[in-house]
Order: sequence, then C-alpha cells, then structure tokens
Amino acid sequence: MLAVTTRQPRLATTVMKVAGLWLIVTMVLALFPLYAVDFRDYFLPATKVALAGGNPYSIEGFYNPPWTLLVIAPIAWLPGQMAQAAFLSTALFVTGFALYRLGIKALSATMIMLSLPAISMVAFGNLEWLVLLGLLMPPWLGLFLVLIKPQVGIGVLLYWVIVRWKKDGTRGVIKMLMPVTGALGLSLVAYGLWPLHLLGAAERSTGTGGNVAAFPFLIPFGIWILYRAVMAKKPVDALAAGPCFSPHLMGSSWVGAFLLLADNHMLLGVAVVLSWVFCWR
Repeated sequence: MLAVTTRQPRLATTVMKVAGLWLIVTMVLALFPLYAVDFRDYFLPATKVALAGGNPYSIEGFYNPPWTLLVIAPIAWLPGQMAQAAFLSTALFVTGFALYRLGIKALSATMIMLSLPAISMVAFGNLEWLVLLGLLMPPWLGLFLVLIKPQVGIGVLLYWVIVRWKKDGTRGVIKMLMPVTGALGLSLVAYGLWPLHLLGAAERSTGTGGNVAAFPFLIPFGIWILYRAVMAKKPVDALAAGPCFSPHLMGSSWVGAFLLLADNHMLLGVAVVLSWVFCWR
C-alpha cells in the first residue's frame, strides 16, 4: 500500500514537470517565425470548419480521417502563432516519449530526430508522430492513430492483421478492426465519401514536386520488411514497410523507416547523412 501511495505523488509530480516544460517550450517557439504549413493551412482550418458544424473536406489539402481533428481541437481556439507553437511542441514531446517507450536508445533517438524526415515532420507540422504513438497502444485503439497517416501506417496495419489472424483467426481480425471500421462508417455518413479525396493526394503532391514515393518499385522490399517484422514479432519494424506500398509520400513520411536501423548506429548515421545529401541534389 505504501508503494502505491508513493508512486502516485511521483507520477503527479512528473506530469506537472512535463506539462511545465511543454508550456515553456511552447512559449519559446511562439517567439519565432514558424512555418508549420501542413498544420496552418490544412489541419487547423479543417478543425475549425468541423467545430463550426461544416465539412472539413471542404478544405483543399485535408485528406486525413476525420478523427484527426480530435487531436487538433484542444488547441484550435489559440491564436494562429500560439496554436502552431503548441502543436510543434506537442509533436516534439510525443515523438521523444514514443521513441523512449519503443525502446530506442538515446543516441539512436537523437540521430533519428536529426534526420531530414523527422525535422520535416516537426517543422512543417505533420502527423507521423501520431503513428509512433499508436504503436504503444492495443491494436484496436492504435489503429485510429496509425491510420491517420495511412501511407506511413499501412505496414503496421498489415502486421497487426497478420499477427492477429495467426493467433485468433478471422474472428479475431474482425474484432480488432471493428472499432475503427465503425468509426469509418459513421464518418462516411457524416462527410460523404471522403476517402476519395486521397486519390487526388498523389496527383497534387506530384504536381508540386513534393512526392518522394518510389511506387511500385519498392513493393517487393516492403513485403520483405513486413515478413521480417512478423517473424521477429517487432511491429516497429513494420513502419519501414508502409512507405514502400504507397504512391503518395512526403519527405516526413519516411521517418518511421529510420527506426528499422535503430540498433545499428553506423547504418543509421549513414542513412541520416544521406537524407540530407539527397535533399540538396
């Protein structure tokens, strides 16, 4: 009983310290010009439209599932600069927490955060950090976050389906998918056939020169990575398979692939350097 009593004040103290540090980082970031374009131009406007009772898919460039807006809603009331700062600060803290809980050592985590995809994820206000957070949850719940960025999380989805099917058969897979499938059905009733907007994402990113997908050439490599992840029972490795299956990728979408190299500092370092080299080509 004493251990439980002691643990609760420690947890409360830790939460208060983290919250205080988050607030400080947010206030500091708000002092600088920010360019969180994805958050500023797509996620935040779509959230405000939805909160006002409108259709978030009226915002050109918003292609994510509607439950994405639940992440943005708590800070949507803040002034634009402060909202961007709060979002970027949250992305930094959640990414660090997720890497720690996924067992990524400090040196590897630092190297990953210095990669171009990770910096792009934070600087441009994207959402790959939510996919990392989803890996820490039970599959039925984690799927909501993993599918926020399907071009990143599809490898994890396939991993969870295969593992659950091997353990519990088709019934187990249906049970796992039921919550997210139900939410998807309700969203179709509320907002129409919004997934069709995804079809224009690849065309739009290709037209602006931002599409860095190598589809379909990496599909065999993705299958091999997924097979290895299933055999090793490492869902985090399946993150690297997702981008191999997608025709639409921004630079930040590759951040999960770096986790595949987390146990080899030399290869990870080379990958981080190459991510910057290719940027300047």
